[in-house]
Amino acid sequence: MNVGVKAEVNERTKVNYDDPKAVALRIFNAILNAETEVRIGWPERLFAFIHANFPSLIDKGLQKNRKIGEEALDADKAKKLREAA
Repeated sequence: MNVGVKAEVNERTKVNYDDPKAVALRIFNAILNAETEVRIGWPERLFAFIHANFPSLIDKGLQKNRKIGEEALDADKAKKLREAA
């Protein structure tokens, strides 16, 4: 679904993609049921619960992913600078 730096970060942080049909069905059902909040997938629901109740745990856990994202962005920026030169 994602390309470039986004795809690289997702791959390096082991992001799993939800099935698009399952996502569409969940959204459709949420609209039919007039739900005001929707979290798709079990890991996302757990993440939201932990983040709401124990935000410091999430902050600490995301430090590794932040570093990966920064590395990917820095590498992409350096590549674009080289190409422009």
